[in-house]
Amino acid sequence: MTNNIFIALGTNIGNRRNNLNNALSALEEKKIFQIDQPSHIYETEPWGYLDQDSFLNMVIKGSSIHPPTILLKKIKSLEIQLGRSPTFHYGPRVIDMDILFYDQQIVKTPKLIIPHPEMQNRDFVLFPLCEIAPDLEHPLFQKSTSAMLKALPLSNIFLADYPEIESSLLRNLILNPPSLSNYLQAINSKKANHEI
Repeated sequence: MTNNIFIALGTNIGNRRNNLNNALSALEEKKIFQIDQPSHIYETEPWGYLDQDSFLNMVIKGSSIHPPTILLKKIKSLEIQLGRSPTFHYGPRVIDMDILFYDQQIVKTPKLIIPHPEMQNRDFVLFPLCEIAPDLEHPLFQKSTSAMLKALPLSNIFLADYPEIESSLLRNLILNPPSLSNYLQAINSKKANHEI
């Protein structure tokens, strides 16, 4: 059982939150992946092809009994079961799941590259990844997820449940743990007090 696997999830078709919840449930129910820690859900602009709806994205940390290539086959099969249909590169999708890290393994096959070759360029991956694993080191770059996030230019990205937090503040909170969790606790406490 490998305990340090990170998978990114994204969706921009239909009920996006349900799509994520269905994927998370199916991963565990089908014994594909045991989720240990999920990130928050982020609302992000499309990447690669811009003329489409915004995405909900998140990253999960967990474990699997399956080696990398088998894990990939199982999650891609699950995407189809959950309603994903063929589309063009970077096009809209019901659910998309990508393996980011598999321990510190380096994998390069025609269908699978680990660590994911584009993660350092994608804020919608690095924001949630850095939230749950800020010190995780990229085995090729020898850089932490925090360092990779710092190197990215700021873009429009928000917490889906807290859209009032501006992107620049959100990044600063993520880069200075446990600032984000403390900030969200304060927001929730304030909201609860107003409801009383």
